[in-house]
Amino acid sequence: MTGFSLVLLAQITKTTSIAYLLICIILLGLGQGLVNMQVNNHALQAAPLNLITRVTPMTNELLQVINSFSIAFITAFLSNQIRSIAKNNSLTIAGNVAFHNTFILLTLFICIGFILTFFLKAKVMNSN
Repeated sequence: MTGFSLVLLAQITKTTSIAYLLICIILLGLGQGLVNMQVNNHALQAAPLNLITRVTPMTNELLQVINSFSIAFITAFLSNQIRSIAKNNSLTIAGNVAFHNTFILLTLFICIGFILTFFLKAKVMNSN
């Protein structure tokens, strides 16, 4: 759902309606909400019961740090795209192309993450 919304967001132009943007943002939020819930659930189930009180704050802190780095990276990528494209085009065209490239980059990250999920192995339970 997140990848689909990013593909839709990559198609925006200066004439894109507000309703289209709102639908894309709602899909993006739903996708992130569904994924984050599953990741937190998996992290808590994988931790030993005596370490749950330590795992919960650690996962929250890790998500906040990763989100901060992600925002910084995406902002740097977007501003670099706008600056390099604006040298030869108007700012409106540069903004549209830069946002398109940024959303495509995020879609590629999602595809890489999806491919990596096929290499995850189930945790082996001891019979003792």
